[in-house]
Amino acid sequence: FSADKAAVIQSANKELQADYAEAVIAAAKDEAIALSDTGKRKEAAAHLRKTADSVQKLGTTYNNKKVVEIGQENAAVSVQMEQGIDNAQRKQMRTDNAKTKNQQGKSSSSK
Repeated sequence: FSADKAAVIQSANKELQADYAEAVIAAAKDEAIALSDTGKRKEAAAHLRKTADSVQKLGTTYNNKKVVEIGQENAAVSVQMEQGIDNAQRKQMRTDNAKTKNQQGKSSSSK
């Protein structure tokens, strides 16, 4: 631990941050899909956009390009969510989220 912010940022585990960002986004997508399924597309998009913005901010703070990209990609998904997603898009999001969650579970159990 250090009181020096630059040292903390420099020593951050960028791979772990990316894993965290993917997990947070997967959870936000699940919630957004549930909201969208009940006809609350604007709320779904806002929830996903807020999470994507938070992820981008984390990536920017720690100079982690992959985390910034994850946030940017999902900010774009939030626009699709607001316009409405079809069953194929919904199914793909669910599949991607399941893969992310399974990878996270395997990563943490193997350590």
